Amino acid sequence: MKTLLTTILGGAALLASAAQAGTIYSYDGPARIQNTSAGTISDIQFQYDTDEEFSFSATLDNNSSNGGWFVVSGGSNPKGTDTELAIFYLDYAGGDVYAYRYNGANSAASFSDPDRFITSYEDVLSVETSGSSTTVSFNELDVSSFGAGTFGADWTGAAFGEQIGIWAHFTALDSFAVVDGKISEFVVGTQSWYDSNYESVDVPEPVGLAALGMLGVVGFAAYRRRKAAA
Repeated sequence: MKTLLTTILGGAALLASAAQAGTIYSYDGPARIQNTSAGTISDIQFQYDTDEEFSFSATLDNNSSNGGWFVVSGGSNPKGTDTELAIFYLDYAGGDVYAYRYNGANSAASFSDPDRFITSYEDVLSVETSGSSTTVSFNELDVSSFGAGTFGADWTGAAFGEQIGIWAHFTALDSFAVVDGKISEFVVGTQSWYDSNYESVDVPEPVGLAALGMLGVVGFAAYRRRKAAA
């Protein structure tokens, strides 16, 4: 009995430790409101881990885009919010992603103020084309340097929880240039966009907690078997 109890308690301690890992919020949905001039957005996904990792993927059918930008919030449509959110710029050709503080405008102009620059990520953007469809994505970007509260009490950066608001554009860029690591030109042409607000987000049960519950069931069953055999 003592050995069994020790095993159960040891396993419970390990699983309880695993349960402390960050919560992963995931959104995966078809477009609600969109323009399709640069391609039809057939899938768009965002994932935020409270360990401050951020992932993104979008698939465009009949794609003609070669760049884009997006902002996400914890609920409302991001447009008009100028002190809370990060805007991400996508350079398909270079595979780079640039993060700035979003200025709230209904345009891609946030980059034009160099003081709004946050950071850049080199060679993280995957661009895969199959037929007329293109999927652009990045995985687990470290966004801890501009996490909640970094630029003021209202700042959330790239974070979202059980709801998400999305403002995403994909465009055939007329010109794109970088000087000293910051965007100097980002001239948009034909665009497709995705606007959404207060979308429900998937919040899976942490594996550690689910396994912990199962461990309790298994342990109790083993205890009863021992009692019956005694």
